[in-house]
Amino acid sequence: MSNLGKIPATLSVVLLAAAAAPDGASAGAQDYRFEPVRALVEAAETGIVTVRLVHRISGESVADADIVEGSLRMPMPGAGAMAGRAEFVSVDKRGRYQFAVDVPMDGQWTLVLAARVPYETQVIRDVVFLYIEKEPRSSDPADAGG
Repeated sequence: MSNLGKIPATLSVVLLAAAAAPDGASAGAQDYRFEPVRALVEAAETGIVTVRLVHRISGESVADADIVEGSLRMPMPGAGAMAGRAEFVSVDKRGRYQFAVDVPMDGQWTLVLAARVPYETQVIRDVVFLYIEKEPRSSDPADAGG
């Protein structure tokens, strides 16, 4: 018997396996991104940063990922990065992941995240850029000194 007779059976098994996989199962780590809910964070002592994990193709939030890494860094040109603290707190049903953050100073911070998404073989790694203020600026015109 020739190998030609085996090709349709093999092809049907492959197609059946693909059809049985959950939606998004063939997506890769590059098909996801973390995005800040608010890019400006006010953190007098410890602040809360909220991010969403989004499937880039569908635009849907992912609420069932496991956070495996969360770190906060401030790039310092000409020196090593300054470290802050970022600790995973919770996730809600809408796919909003909250982290408690503590930083030594105001400025542009980088939240480095890694997560495992169900049915994905790769760990999702991404960076979220935030501006963190230790002491919120007053919006009261009387405080403007004028």
